[in-house]
Amino acid sequence: MNIDLQAIPHEAVEVCGIALYVDMLQDYRSRPVDSLTHNDLAMIEVVEEELERDLSAYWLWHSLVERHQGDVLGVELRNPEAPFRRCSAILADPTEPGCYRAQHYDELGFIGHDTYPTLVEVGVHLMRCGQTQEVPGTLERLSSQPVWHEATKARETRLTVSHA
Repeated sequence: MNIDLQAIPHEAVEVCGIALYVDMLQDYRSRPVDSLTHNDLAMIEVVEEELERDLSAYWLWHSLVERHQGDVLGVELRNPEAPFRRCSAILADPTEPGCYRAQHYDELGFIGHDTYPTLVEVGVHLMRCGQTQEVPGTLERLSSQPVWHEATKARETRLTVSHA
C-alpha cells in the first residue's frame, strides 16, 4: 500500500482524526529506505492499514451523501455482516442544537445514540463501524411492532424501579 498523502482531502484529515497517521508516514517516507528497521516497516504497515480503513469510511460516506443529493437526515443504515440486527438512523440531535446523532435501535427499541458536531463525523463513524447498508423504513416498521412496545415498556419499568 502506498497511499498518496498529498491526495488526502483536508476535511478527511480533520474529520477522521488521521493527522498523526499522515505525519508518521511523511516522517517514515522522508528517511532513507535502508535506515528503516523491521519495527519501522511493521509500523508503516499498521499505520497504512488504519489510514486506508479511515479513508475508506470517509469515501463511503461521501458516496452516500452523493446518492442522497446531500439530504442524509433520516437515512437508516446497518452493518450487513453483523450477526445482530442493530440499525442506526442519522438525525439532527434534539438535545444539542446544531449537532447530529446516530440513533441506534433494534427490534426491541432504542439502544442508545452517539452525538457529533457535524453530519460528516456521524457518517464516518457509522461507516467505520461497518454500517454501510441502507435500510429505509426500518425504524418505522420496527417501532410499529408489538415487541418494540413491550420491550420499551419493560425498559421504562426497570428504569423507574431502579431510580426509586
